[in-house]
Amino acid sequence: MKRLKTCASEIVAVALPLLLLLTSAEALAQFQLRSQAFSAVGGTASATGTNLLATGGQAHPIGTSSSPNFILNPGFIPSIARIIVLNPTEDAYVNSNNASTNFGTAPTLRAKLSSPIVNSYLKFVVAGISGTIQSAKLRLKVNAASNNNESVYFVANNSWTELGITFNNAPPISGSPLSTASSGTVGQWVEFNVIATPNLGNGTFSFGLKSASTTTVQYILVKGEKVTKSFM
Repeated sequence: MKRLKTCASEIVAVALPLLLLLTSAEALAQFQLRSQAFSAVGGTASATGTNLLATGGQAHPIGTSSSPNFILNPGFIPSIARIIVLNPTEDAYVNSNNASTNFGTAPTLRAKLSSPIVNSYLKFVVAGISGTIQSAKLRLKVNAASNNNESVYFVANNSWTELGITFNNAPPISGSPLSTASSGTVGQWVEFNVIATPNLGNGTFSFGLKSASTTTVQYILVKGEKVTKSFM
């Protein structure tokens, strides 16, 4: 069920974090050319039967101009771009002032540099990828802006859970960030490029969100509705 939280000074609208994956060269099981397509130019397909099948190709004529046949040029391989939209399977923030408290049911993700330290975690399960991932972007919708930039990191440890993670037991967020962006303005979608995620493909991937800001940035969450969509 979607969560809409209303406070005296805050309305959290319905939205979700998104991981957008763009693939190319999605394999066609078969590239089909029908012999009827050649009849208009007086030719026949250079194969037995009605259909000419191959893993990829384009037809070009051979033989005489009065009675051309057609063969496949395997150098031409068709590709289809596919966009996969994923919602996190788990997400939560942690707070150093409440180091043993879990905030997995909170309606926002948050990040702050210090006093207290606040970090956020997101986990995504990627499945059904058969082509090369050309683009990967994490999109978050701003609920409260900060005064500095935020960064997204790859987190190798996937053992944390939404309802179990605390500041005390959270996996470390370390190394170089995958991407850094300004916090944006309220209601704006902020985009982080995460194509450098190690071994990005089918599997489970965790990301950590840290801030360079002395004020808290908040990103909107909706609990209880996890969706995977694919667009050709």
